[in-house]
Amino acid sequence: MKTTTRSFRALTAVAVACLALGAKEAKAVSESADNYPKPPFPMPELRMPVFPDRTFSVADCGAVGDGKTKNTDAFAKAIAACSQAGGGSVVVPAGNWFTGPIILRSRVNLHLAKGAVVSFSSEPVDYAPSVFASLRGQRPGLICNDRCENFALSGEGEFVGNGEPWWKPVAEKKKLKLKKDPRVSTIPAEFSFIDPGTGRNVTISRPTFVSFNRSTNILIEGVTFRDGPIFMVHPNECENVIIRNIAVLSAAGENTDGIDPSACRNVLIENCFLDTGDDCLVIKSIEGRAAENIIIRNLKTKRGHGGIVIGSTIKGGVRNVSAYNCEFDGTDTGIRIKSNRDCGGTVENLWFEDIRMGTILKQAIIMDMWYNDKQRTLPPNPGTTPIFRNINIRNVTCREAAEAMVLTGLPESPIHDVTLENVTIRAKRGVTEEQTKNIIKTNVRIETP
Repeated sequence: MKTTTRSFRALTAVAVACLALGAKEAKAVSESADNYPKPPFPMPELRMPVFPDRTFSVADCGAVGDGKTKNTDAFAKAIAACSQAGGGSVVVPAGNWFTGPIILRSRVNLHLAKGAVVSFSSEPVDYAPSVFASLRGQRPGLICNDRCENFALSGEGEFVGNGEPWWKPVAEKKKLKLKKDPRVSTIPAEFSFIDPGTGRNVTISRPTFVSFNRSTNILIEGVTFRDGPIFMVHPNECENVIIRNIAVLSAAGENTDGIDPSACRNVLIENCFLDTGDDCLVIKSIEGRAAENIIIRNLKTKRGHGGIVIGSTIKGGVRNVSAYNCEFDGTDTGIRIKSNRDCGGTVENLWFEDIRMGTILKQAIIMDMWYNDKQRTLPPNPGTTPIFRNINIRNVTCREAAEAMVLTGLPESPIHDVTLENVTIRAKRGVTEEQTKNIIKTNVRIETP
């Protein structure tokens, strides 16, 4: 298989070779990398997958684009043939292609032609554990893999998750819990059935839309994701990830985070539009593995819990994040960093620059070490104490917010070394600071009634 390595600065200045049916259809990114500042931290070169000029059509493998025929086997056949041949593109032509889960393999670019819609089954039995036996126990996904390299989702088509049947029991549980019904202890819904592969009674949680695990050299470009069961685009423990020019539309859903890199390293996310039912872009980590070297630029959000969010699952820490030239409107919060005494994690070396916010329903900027512990009942725990430090916020405006800023640290771990420069926020309430140290403010204007 042919691969190539390009520097971070060159990635957005060149065409994406061989993404579709060959070099002729490669699409250049509209804006040169020279228009962007360099990341304010050392970052290894990103490796971009390039695929042989070899194509396999799902239609040629038996798929029927009538929106009714279940094409799970045809997708699997096309992907297997492409991978075994040494790689290339699996093409989904225009049409409505109904399917169960798609397990992507190394060296495969799953390419949606213009007018192609891939819609997914909402039958829990289609996501039985026996289907994912090769994925080593990872959460089921509509599109997923484990320990793969050099692969892509690309094109101008749309993936539709048909999430409503998955959301409905979650929403019902949430209503009961809000009524303080003693029968409801947890919100997540589970689904039980007989696994046809094993004959056993099994229970699964909602599948993630895109679940790429422990994989490298990933490209997701151009496509739209709509209404998944839970987290929408979720690379987990992955390296060298490029996500750009995609739309994620999931505002009607429950827990439908937009882009959710967890414990990932060396990531570029750019030119994306997110309209979600939870956090728009959220960075997480796991114990023993940090999320690091993440570049976010030209992000636009509409609705959702937060524009760019870090936490609360950050036991492995988050470091080296640069967010540049982003717009948030209609979200609960703008910039949000959250943890508590159980979540832990060191969050450091963050840069937010040239951020424009419209209407923010709650806080424009919030750093909260009491997240999900409003009563402050969790005792200090040296093993999981969160640390927020070296956070830089420059050139930020907010037209309207309920509250300008909240910075709340812990007695044993104040939020420290935060720089706020050229920040203008109009809000009904001003700034709350508690347990902070060395907060440097230059040209910060908070306009309140």
